[in-house]
Amino acid sequence: MIMRSGRDVIHCIGDSHANLFSGVPFVQPSWPEPHEDLISLFRTYRLGPVLAYNLSRSGTRTRGREKLFAVLNTIPIGSRVLFCFGEIDCRAHLLKQAEKQNRGTEDVVNECVDRYFSVIKEVSQMGYGVLVWHVPPSTRFIVKGGEYPTYGTCLERNRVVHQFNRRLSELIEENSLKAISIFDRLVDRDGLTKIEYFRDSIHLSQKVMPFVIEEIRHKIGRRELLNLDFIGIGAVRSGTTWLTECLREHPEIYLPSRKEICFFDFEKKRSNYSKGWERYSSFFEKAPKGAVRGEFTTHYMFFPESCGLIKRHFPNVKLIACLRRPEDTVYSFYWWKKANFESGDLAETFEGELEKDDQYIKRGFYYKQLKRFYDVFPREKIKIVLFDDIKERPQEVLKDVYGFLGVGQNFAPSVLTRRVNRAKKVRFKLLADLVNLPMKALRALGLGFLVRELISNPSLSNLYGKVNKKPFDYPSMREETRLRLKRLFRKDVEKLEKLIERDLSSWK
Repeated sequence: MIMRSGRDVIHCIGDSHANLFSGVPFVQPSWPEPHEDLISLFRTYRLGPVLAYNLSRSGTRTRGREKLFAVLNTIPIGSRVLFCFGEIDCRAHLLKQAEKQNRGTEDVVNECVDRYFSVIKEVSQMGYGVLVWHVPPSTRFIVKGGEYPTYGTCLERNRVVHQFNRRLSELIEENSLKAISIFDRLVDRDGLTKIEYFRDSIHLSQKVMPFVIEEIRHKIGRRELLNLDFIGIGAVRSGTTWLTECLREHPEIYLPSRKEICFFDFEKKRSNYSKGWERYSSFFEKAPKGAVRGEFTTHYMFFPESCGLIKRHFPNVKLIACLRRPEDTVYSFYWWKKANFESGDLAETFEGELEKDDQYIKRGFYYKQLKRFYDVFPREKIKIVLFDDIKERPQEVLKDVYGFLGVGQNFAPSVLTRRVNRAKKVRFKLLADLVNLPMKALRALGLGFLVRELISNPSLSNLYGKVNKKPFDYPSMREETRLRLKRLFRKDVEKLEKLIERDLSSWK
């Protein structure tokens, strides 16, 4: 049997019903005991009689949560994971608990599903492509005791399953995940289970596999799981827009239309990262099969958390960093902000802004930022592009980058010698003030994440740029300021040139 690569496989984790996806007509040993997977699309992990209800807490008798996360530690982040829990809850526990607690069945079911989904969401936010298997219809048999006991009649249990799946679907839809369901194919018009699709009193037979494959193709298609080939990590105002446009034009390369996706900036609540892996994957849905895929976000180099998040999701990705003399970078960044939505918060002069906000100085310490990446990624996976080289020999730079990415090196993009993303200034100060007023109010209310979303929205930025920006050659930096910054950055530059193995004498 030919096994698929890790990113093409769906990892099915659950109770004994996860065994369906192995293609083997019997219940296999529980993980981590050796077992067979005969269907190359799936890899299965049977955790034993684990309840969906108990997955949200540690220390239960079956240790389901501990087993789940132990399994996930063996699966690469970004892989598809199919949750297969809930059948035991619906067959043997939920009706009993509703009766025992004198509560409505739907109330008990919803509590169980909500607890179960909290774990599904937790795993999704870790970066896995989560799918959820709807609980199949319950057995027609009534079994007292034994390995697979039942409670209630088949019809009562199927009503519970229906409620369970309905609540699960609501949560799945709210969180932009996907459910795999063949329930309706396996019950008759009276709501009773069709026994011809079962290989024993409890478990589905391989007769249902065509339904499963059809449903998976319908829900997720044949698109490859997201695996990026390269990520541009910085730095701001250092030729990254020019390079991005040159890469985007190459017929073998795919970049999203949006630069600065800012997914891996940090892991805080309300960050782009917290919005989940499906949202990030959506930026690459239009990538042609076989294309070299990547993105460019210039803040990844600056934010400390970015390196670890990128390594967690894409351990073999190639990285590109464009570097400019640090004093020129921070000066250009100031003027870029002056022309954008943040102009109302800036000091009138660059020198005043340096005193007010230390992030400018911090952005110029490239060694400290890049050292994090060199510590965890192989040197051959990191390409450094100097802004001076882009200005002096753009064709050579581009050929080198194309070679680094493994694409044709002779392609000449239309923007090769064009000046891209040049500095601009505000056309109408009153309009800029009107735009900045709500931005300041949002920050004051602790809603800075909304400001970041607005600033990074390409449609909004383009519209604002057309209406209220014009090309601008900003004044030269004061010589005393330049000398002060060069002295400040000199030691970092000396360490940087050793790290990247480039002569940076002209920067000192």
